[in-house]
Amino acid sequence: MGLYQNARPRIQGPGTLAFGPPNQIGKTPQNPPIRRQLTAMKSKVILTTYGNAVALWHAEKVGRHLLSKTQKCLLWTMPLVTAADRMEHWRVEEGGLFGKELEEALLSERADIAIHFAENIPLVLPDGLDIAGYLPRGDAREVLVKNVYVTRVERIGVNSPRRRAQIQAMFPEAEYVAPRGTLAARLQAVCDGFCDVMITEAWALEALSTRDFPSLTFEFMGPHTLVPSAGQGAIAVECRTRDVDFFRPLLDATTFARVTQERNWLAKQDLADPNSAGIHVDEHGRQFTFLPKRPPVAIRQS
Repeated sequence: MGLYQNARPRIQGPGTLAFGPPNQIGKTPQNPPIRRQLTAMKSKVILTTYGNAVALWHAEKVGRHLLSKTQKCLLWTMPLVTAADRMEHWRVEEGGLFGKELEEALLSERADIAIHFAENIPLVLPDGLDIAGYLPRGDAREVLVKNVYVTRVERIGVNSPRRRAQIQAMFPEAEYVAPRGTLAARLQAVCDGFCDVMITEAWALEALSTRDFPSLTFEFMGPHTLVPSAGQGAIAVECRTRDVDFFRPLLDATTFARVTQERNWLAKQDLADPNSAGIHVDEHGRQFTFLPKRPPVAIRQS
C-alpha cells in the first residue's frame, strides 16, 4: 500500500509518485521548477530514486519518516529509469555506478534528495553534494540463502570480493559464479540451480516475501561470522551541500554517527578496492572489521 491509501505508483519514464495528503494525489508537477536553498517553509521536496520496486519501497520509507518529522513539506518522488533498471543482467557491485544518474538530478536541481543504499555510496562525493543522513538503521546482517534440495554446495553465487574472501573457508571446494539482476532474479537463480547458495543483505529481504521462494532457506549471520560492508542496512539521503542543514535534523543521528565511523575507517585503509573490506559498528559501539589477507577466489566466467 502506498504512503496514503489512495496513492499508487505510476512509473512512465520520468513519471512521479506523490507522497502527500490524499487531496493532493494526482496533482503531480509535470515540470518541477528549479529551486534555490531549501527553507523550513519549503512547500515541495522532490525525491528521486531508482525505478525498481525495491528502491521505490525504500523511498516510501523515507517519505514516511520525513513526514513524521515535519508537516511543512509535501514530498513527491521522481523515479529515474537508470541503466540498472534498463539492464536485465547486471552485477550487484555495479550498483554504485548507477547512483551517478541520481546525483546528476540533484546537481541539475531536478530533484532535492536522492535515496541510496548506503553501502553503494562512494567514499568521495561530487562537489556540491553531501550525505544529509540516514533512516534508522535496519538489519545489517548477511543472509546465506540455500536451496533446500542441495546436499553438497558446489556453486556459490557471490559477486562481492569481501564476501568471497570471508566464506571461502566455509566452502573450500566450491566454485564461485556471478548472479546478476535484481534480488528477486538472484533468488530465483538459486531456485533454478544456477548456484546452490548465495549471500544477500538481510535488510533487502524486507521488500520481498520470502514465502514466494519455498525451496529456499535463509540463515542470518551476525558480524562476528561475516562482517558486512560499511553502511550496510542503512538507507542514505543525499542532497546538495547547501541543503544539508534542512534535512539532517529530520534524520537519525545515531545511524549517522555509526555509518560515518564506518566510512571514515574504510577511507583510512586506502585500499585499491574498498569493496574488499568489511566494517560494522553495532548499537553498543563495538566495531567489527575485516581486511583480506589474500585475493579472494576468482569468479568462474560463464
